[in-house]
Amino acid sequence: MVKRIVLFLALLLIGLVSSRALLSGSVFFTHDFVHVARIAEMRRGLEAGDFPVQWSQNFGYGYGMPLFLFYGPFPYYVGAVIYLCLGNAVWAYLALFLIANVVTIWGAYKLGKELSGILGGTLLAALLTLAPYRAVNLFVRGAVSELWGMMFLPWLVWGWLLLAKKNKWGWLTISLATAGILLSHNLSALMLLPTALVLSVAVYFWIGSKKHEQSLHSFWRWLVQGLLAQLLGIAISAFYFIPAFLEKSETKLSDLILTGYFDYHNHFLYLRQFLQDRWAYGGSEWGPNDGISFFLGYGTLLATVLFAVYAYREFRRNKLSRRLLVSSGCLLFALFLMLLTTQKTLWFWDHVPLLNYLQFPWRLLSSIGFVLALAGTVATTSLGQKSKYLVLAIFLVTAISSWRYFQPEAYLNDANALFYTDADRIQAEMSGILPDYIPRDVSDSLTPPGALVLSTSKVDTEILKNDPSEKLLMTESNKPTSVSLAMADFPGWKAYLDGMEVAHQTSGDGLIDVALPEGKHFLSLKFAATPLRRVANGISFLAVCILVGTLYNSMKKSDEK
Repeated sequence: MVKRIVLFLALLLIGLVSSRALLSGSVFFTHDFVHVARIAEMRRGLEAGDFPVQWSQNFGYGYGMPLFLFYGPFPYYVGAVIYLCLGNAVWAYLALFLIANVVTIWGAYKLGKELSGILGGTLLAALLTLAPYRAVNLFVRGAVSELWGMMFLPWLVWGWLLLAKKNKWGWLTISLATAGILLSHNLSALMLLPTALVLSVAVYFWIGSKKHEQSLHSFWRWLVQGLLAQLLGIAISAFYFIPAFLEKSETKLSDLILTGYFDYHNHFLYLRQFLQDRWAYGGSEWGPNDGISFFLGYGTLLATVLFAVYAYREFRRNKLSRRLLVSSGCLLFALFLMLLTTQKTLWFWDHVPLLNYLQFPWRLLSSIGFVLALAGTVATTSLGQKSKYLVLAIFLVTAISSWRYFQPEAYLNDANALFYTDADRIQAEMSGILPDYIPRDVSDSLTPPGALVLSTSKVDTEILKNDPSEKLLMTESNKPTSVSLAMADFPGWKAYLDGMEVAHQTSGDGLIDVALPEGKHFLSLKFAATPLRRVANGISFLAVCILVGTLYNSMKKSDEK
């Protein structure tokens, strides 16, 4: 009972340090302050009956854009549901940060416990959750999607380890964690999925052999089973990532996120920055004097030093234990990732496909922090009778030193100054902050229209329905004419006149024009799935059916036993 109380208090302390600033209900400035508007747009889509929600009606200066076709939707589905329940979008926004902290603590504890018992679980939860880079993402950058991608990483590795121990829930954990990463932040998936696979292979030869000797056959069987489970998770998220990848050329995305400030050449690190405790709330700049911190953290550095002591002791004894090999593999992998953040590895960034979409090489800290925390945990808990005292020391150092990181620079006196749900303000103010997914042919000079039907249209109209992905108008004219709509054209928009599909034109400004015959007519426009999206949706639906069927069959077999 005493151990459980101590464990509860330790995990509670981690939660308190990481989340205390979120519990006040007050909101603070971060680099990305678009989240409340995204949550509001997701809610509008859900209330209109859209699923999956893909089109934002108010971003794109009121002409709309396929926001959730390209931006990881999962956190915003959750945020929209919380907003619907609580009626407060700011609370929903803060809840997304709180969920990221709690789920990270829980996942890290379960993984650490699987590797090194309760001590390992507690230490890994502290090192991972209280890593300075997580504080940067939370209180400096406001990177909700990245935090959500990171929170699934310990769960993914834990799933691989469960599979190695022939636990029936291993495949399910792998599938759901993989889907969670992809649906939260596709750029994080480029880093975290390979990281999880490398680490899982490294620890397999240790934890998977506690009950039996490893064989090449058992390894390949485990690997294939895990990759199939991961493939199922990828398939579940196909409805999002396939169009996001293959239809991005239809937007202004590449013109905006790969040039200028966002060019990765401007954001390489110097290795010494990992050791410099320079906490600040500024931005990333060229050179070693960035306005934000890339410090690894005192707890992580202390655990790394203890790893060196542990490795030296084992080598002196000529004991190449499995724990030493796992820790050494993790450390070498972390060093490789750290080098990837420097200009010395420019060749990789120039030649490896998709790597340039990361924009900031220092985003690899998502993986680096996790790998070092894992190596430090395994090493520290391997130092015999002294382990519990060392774990306590690192835990306290981590908690105390992280206290000043996990807090905002200042709270806002007026939350509504930056965090609002009003449609008109999203059109006029917030759209300029997030122009990435505006359709490619839409003019850059457009201003919020103020109405669905543009004033240039020579036709009488009555708007009967004005949902994000469906419009219905009654039109009347005494001669053939056309109606110009304040709607950005994008693949998937279809026009129907009196229930029959008709062709529409794209104006010089990239907006939708529809020709109308004389008389009174009903004109509707619907954002439908393209053939590519239908295939992607079908893959996701089939994958969900396979997951549910496999889960049902697995549970049925368990009941029979």
